[in-house]
Amino acid sequence: MIGMIMLLLVSNAYQFKRNMVLSDNDLKYRFIRMHGRASGADLDTLEVIFTHNKDKKLIGNIRNVVEDFEYRTRVRAEKLERARLLQQEAEALR
Repeated sequence: MIGMIMLLLVSNAYQFKRNMVLSDNDLKYRFIRMHGRASGADLDTLEVIFTHNKDKKLIGNIRNVVEDFEYRTRVRAEKLERARLLQQEAEALR
């Protein structure tokens, strides 16, 4: 029974670590997509920030910038869609 508990604890720790790596990779991808490009130097910088130095404050700032960009992009897309629908309605009324 104790062996099974230890095995479960180790597997939970492994899954937690793996999920953190996947979360970091997702944020790196979203950051690169936000900029629309990625050079080798950009990728090296991201790797240093997320792996070698693991600067929590800088990662938090990157997360905030990316989330703000995604929010503004989503709002802009909604406004464009509303304008398109209004245009279609106006043309249908003519």
